Amino acid sequence: MRLEIVTPDKSTYEGDVNGVVYMAPHGEVGILPGHAPFFSLIKPCELIIDEAGQSKSLAVGSGFVEVTTNAITILTDMAMNPEEINEQITQEALERAQDAVKNTEITDEEKEKHMIAIEKSLAVLRVKRKHM
Repeated sequence: MRLEIVTPDKSTYEGDVNGVVYMAPHGEVGILPGHAPFFSLIKPCELIIDEAGQSKSLAVGSGFVEVTTNAITILTDMAMNPEEINEQITQEALERAQDAVKNTEITDEEKEKHMIAIEKSLAVLRVKRKHM
């Protein structure tokens, strides 16, 4: 299967894969060759890519997944390789978002924004720490 991961800035990944695993709002989703076509949301998570039997991880943000007969396209607001991740900066961002969520004076919309930032930071840290 052909996998393409696209962010607003660039095409982050393009290549042939044996499968991918990601988190959707309803839980973990695995896609293998021959999967039925579908369209779904993707949550901030560790995206696991099977490249010819080798596992590769990327941290991805929110977005959409489209599966066709022979291709997977992921449109996301963030995609990071472990080498791109600064653990200290990400940890600080996580702590700021966690503190912001505790503020009782923020709106529900602001709280949701900070909760997404927490999910992204946790996914990024998971990928970084897995490859240390």
